[in-house]
Amino acid sequence: MRGTGVPARRDGSRLRVLFGPSSLFAVAQVFAQLHYNKPEWLEILGGRKTMIESPLIQEIGDEFARVRSVRITLHILQGRFGPVEPSITAGLEQVKEEEKLLRLALDAATCASLQHFEERLREELPVPPPASTRGKRRSRKPSAEEGTP
Repeated sequence: MRGTGVPARRDGSRLRVLFGPSSLFAVAQVFAQLHYNKPEWLEILGGRKTMIESPLIQEIGDEFARVRSVRITLHILQGRFGPVEPSITAGLEQVKEEEKLLRLALDAATCASLQHFEERLREELPVPPPASTRGKRRSRKPSAEEGTP
């Protein structure tokens, strides 16, 4: 883990700083399970419950659930209306909140047309931040000398 600014130590404290103490157990469990296929050894590291409660594992699980929701919604739309526009796929991938994805999945199953779904999708998309005016040049007013021919 180069370039993190955290000095390397043999006792694993660098990993604790990067991942946090609760996630360190989860990471160790994942590596142990990949290398040794012995579930009873995972109990030494706190067991399955500790792994599931890890913020790192929860974040990964949430991302898998989000991707699955998007795929299911697209599958429903394709089954009802045929091929789906790439803009709909891209729009669904921008939605991060679970509640919004659930509403969109219900809309996909009940909407009258693909255009109606696209309208609902636009309503659920995150609002882009306002454009920054910092650094933009303002138009310069012509000086009195430049304005007269």
